[in-house]
Amino acid sequence: MIKKMIIPNDTSINDDVIICNRDMIICSYSEIHRGLIGENIFIGDMVNIKGGIRTYNDLRVGYFSILSGDVYVDGDAYLSDRIKINGKLVLGGNLDIGDDVRIDGGFESKGWIIIRDPIPFILFIFLYLSVILRIHRKSIDIDLSLNGNSYKDADDIKELSSLDFTDVDKNSSRLDIFLCPESTYIGEKNLIVDTSLEIGERCSIYCSIDADNVFVKKGSVIDGDIVSHNDIIIEEDSKVRGNLKASGRVIINKNATIFGKIKAKEIIINPDFVES
Repeated sequence: MIKKMIIPNDTSINDDVIICNRDMIICSYSEIHRGLIGENIFIGDMVNIKGGIRTYNDLRVGYFSILSGDVYVDGDAYLSDRIKINGKLVLGGNLDIGDDVRIDGGFESKGWIIIRDPIPFILFIFLYLSVILRIHRKSIDIDLSLNGNSYKDADDIKELSSLDFTDVDKNSSRLDIFLCPESTYIGEKNLIVDTSLEIGERCSIYCSIDADNVFVKKGSVIDGDIVSHNDIIIEEDSKVRGNLKASGRVIINKNATIFGKIKAKEIIINPDFVES
């Protein structure tokens, strides 16, 4: 599915909450030990969010997911079957809710309440990413799929099973969203992902990182170690308050500061690099 984790510009991963002024996608089987604050928030199947959620637009949650805190939604909420919310749900718009959804703290809604199962997470995310990347697929009617239940037809189920994210992956550098691939783990001290990780400009990350490739754009601060199974690239004016360890190369650009040791197969350092 998604082969890259993206943390967009000006995002903060703090000790208790992730703050992002853009859309956020948490793909299936992920575990996040922090709350989420974002524009639209889309959560996949069997995801565990150990914190509260605040979204300034819509919220979508896939099957069997668990939200451990209170949930505040300014727009609409779409909750699939067998979701559990340990806190309360407060929303300003409509609520689409599937079967056997448990909300321990009760809920408040200013809009309509509709009992129906929203479209599958993987189909919605594919359509969402395709639209924002302007990837047109003639075999899918996006408006119909997003607003109706036509995906349950045999042809649409076949289409769903054959979705190809190749075009999305090739154009991932154009995505200006917070994007976690499947099985992402963000614990109290570590961020672990099997894919490459791109951290945008002026980000603040308060945890250590373990990823395939790590690219830190300019002006960001990482408060922890970085471990890469391939390469690490640190752009100008960024700071890492920890060690760098890469199976491949470490590339450090001008005015970057590393408060730790560097271990790699090859180290490439700009002359203006600052080591502390």
